[in-house]
Amino acid sequence: MPTAIKVFFPKDGDPYIEASSLEDALALVKTSSNGHAAQHLRFPRTESSPIPEANIMNFLVSVNENARKLLVALVKHGNGVTGEEFSEETGVGSEKFGGIFGGASKIAKNYGLKIQQFVRSEMVVKGSNRYRFYRPGKLLLENAEKLKQAAKENAGRIE
Repeated sequence: MPTAIKVFFPKDGDPYIEASSLEDALALVKTSSNGHAAQHLRFPRTESSPIPEANIMNFLVSVNENARKLLVALVKHGNGVTGEEFSEETGVGSEKFGGIFGGASKIAKNYGLKIQQFVRSEMVVKGSNRYRFYRPGKLLLENAEKLKQAAKENAGRIE
């Protein structure tokens, strides 16, 4: 009777496997610990539309709830707003703006758009004071109603 080869996984509480040969053990190790082969997840590639208006609407619908909340709030500030005031108004910490708008930027790129068309951000230095200043971009101002529609349609949807 051949000796069983035991293969242990490094994490505590994980299962171990026993195989009758080295080849069987290697085959099992190549699959995941639950016995199923690893699968590569493929997400559908977002395709931009030849119609620019469709790309804008797709972007506004695709961004997450936090980004949409910031965009809806920003559109009210045609002349711009400081990061501190914007943070107080939205209830979102100013340290999170970069991550939220960064994620939105990647989505915008999928639709052939640039985040700067929706959000203008600049560092302002006045004497010893430094602050971030946000203004709505041209596409955000032009598509404010579409943004509100997208926000309304996505209200209550789990993202």
